Amino acid sequence: MIAQNDPYGVALIGIITFYIRTISLKTTHL
Repeated sequence: MIAQNDPYGVALIGIITFYIRTISLKTTHL
């Protein structure tokens, strides 16, 4: 698993949450 203090893991989590937000926004606007 990814450690909490791993900068790459934090960046990955941020990117994943960003993509989820954009996808949810696109689905709501459809």
